[in-house]
Formats: sequence, C-alpha cells, structure tokens
Amino acid sequence: MNNDAPNKILILAANPASTSRLRLDEEVREIENGLQSAKHREQFRLQMGGQF
Repeated sequence: MNNDAPNKILILAANPASTSRLRLDEEVREIENGLQSAKHREQFRLQMGGQF
C-alpha cells in the first residue's frame, strides 16, 4: 500500500495546576526546526490544533 499523504505529528501536553505554564509555542518551533533538517521531511506534516 503506497500512501502519499504526509504523516501527522501529534503532540500531547499536560500542565498540572501546581506547575508553571508550558511554553508550547517554543516546543513546537523546535520540532519544526528539527523537521526542516530531517532527511524525509516531506513525509511529515506538523499541524496545530486547539485546546481540548
């Protein structure tokens, strides 16, 4: 089976009430930068979603 659609990267995060706020924008930016230098980067798509 040949699937030409890019794989999605799912990032799950939890922030317990007693901890400092997560800086997800910085984490996602680091992942995007790493993906840009990856050998098979065209096979992946990073998609941002809302809060659940």
